[in-house]
Amino acid sequence: MGSHTVNKLLVLFIKKAASPGKYGDGNGVYLIVEPSGAKRWEQRLTIQGRRRYVGLGSASIVSLENARTKAHDNKRIAAPWGNPLAEKYRKQGEMTLFKDVALSVHALHDPALKNQKYAEQWVASLENYVFPTLGDRAISSITSAVIIAVLTPIWSTKHDTAKKIRQRLSIIMKWAKPHDYVPDENPVELANPTLSKQQKKETPFHLMRIWHKTPAYRSPQSYRSCTLYIKTAEIYPTYEIPFLRSPNFLA
Repeated sequence: MGSHTVNKLLVLFIKKAASPGKYGDGNGVYLIVEPSGAKRWEQRLTIQGRRRYVGLGSASIVSLENARTKAHDNKRIAAPWGNPLAEKYRKQGEMTLFKDVALSVHALHDPALKNQKYAEQWVASLENYVFPTLGDRAISSITSAVIIAVLTPIWSTKHDTAKKIRQRLSIIMKWAKPHDYVPDENPVELANPTLSKQQKKETPFHLMRIWHKTPAYRSPQSYRSCTLYIKTAEIYPTYEIPFLRSPNFLA
């Protein structure tokens, strides 16, 4: 790259620039003048194969020389497949609480939720089961082990609630990923294989459906039906016997 393509801007020009637009200095550095008159620095840079636009700060705070220095450092880090944004976002993630991110995500999804009651339950479930443990933790510190620790106590006793919370946690962490608060994969998805599958309890009505599907269910006198009748009655004598004795059910 020739010398004429870099360091094109002058300090005096930066002070006087008033027309909205994008003014290049070279090396991917631009002075952005907003319609409001605000001025900021931006760098166009390829990071890990993707073109990104990196903010270098307000022109009222960051001098032309400092903007060039920052741009040079970013380019040096990005050259060997590095990510100059990683450290920036890591620090940002360390300063951002999980609770703040969760409430921000809820505010974004609130208009799309089916009703106000559901919206309130969305937050209430987090306040009851998640915030006491994760609320004051940095969003960047949330790992699959932490997710498992939150869900395990209620995974068997309150399985439906736990599944809803897991879904909401996944939404929150998916939102955090493109903002680079979370450096790795979604920790909720990493935790899923560890959470045991909940077995459905066989209720009386569930057993009735099984009995109803047997080929001989219409013949109470058949050995197969009577055997199932006895076994079912032994397990659920209070609920099953009235149904199985019902002429309408056997008809």
